[in-house]
Amino acid sequence: KIINLKTLTNFNPMVPRGYLLAFLLTSSAVGLVSATVVDIRVVRTVAGASPASVRSAWLRAQWRDGGGVTAGPPRLRQGGSVREIWPVGMVEELDDDGGDTALLRYRVTDGGWLFRPLIVPDSHLATVEFVADAGGGARLDWHVRMRASSGAAAAVLDVLT
Repeated sequence: KIINLKTLTNFNPMVPRGYLLAFLLTSSAVGLVSATVVDIRVVRTVAGASPASVRSAWLRAQWRDGGGVTAGPPRLRQGGSVREIWPVGMVEELDDDGGDTALLRYRVTDGGWLFRPLIVPDSHLATVEFVADAGGGARLDWHVRMRASSGAAAAVLDVLT
C-alpha cells in the first residue's frame, strides 16, 4: 500500500502539540493504495526563517517534545538520539551529527505493542531535509517510508499516520 499525503505549505514548526497530527488526519491528506508500502511526504515552507532555525525547531517540537504523536514528551536516551514513545512503546533512533546538517534521518527500531504487528521490521526510514527556499525562507521536506505487514496493516497505518 502506498500512502501519499498531499504536499502542504506554510508550515509553522511552533504549532501547538497535536495540531499537525490532527490536520494530517482530518484535512487534505490523500491516500493512494498499492502493495504494502506506506509512503508519507510533507513539505512546508517557513517564510523568513533559516534552514538551521527550522531544523532546531523541528528537533525541539517534533523529536524532543513528541510533536503531538505522544501523550507526553517521549523518553529520551543516549543523549537524545533514541526516543521511546509512550504509551505505545515505539523506539526511534535519530542519525544526527549534532551540527547544522541539512538532512536528518531516523528509523523505528522497535514498533512497540501497537506498531510492531503493523510495520515490517527494519523497513521504516524517515528523512527530514532543511534547505533555503527561493522566496527567502526555509523549506522542510519530511519523507517517511515503511512496509506494512499486510494490506490490513496498511489500512490501519493509513488511519494512524
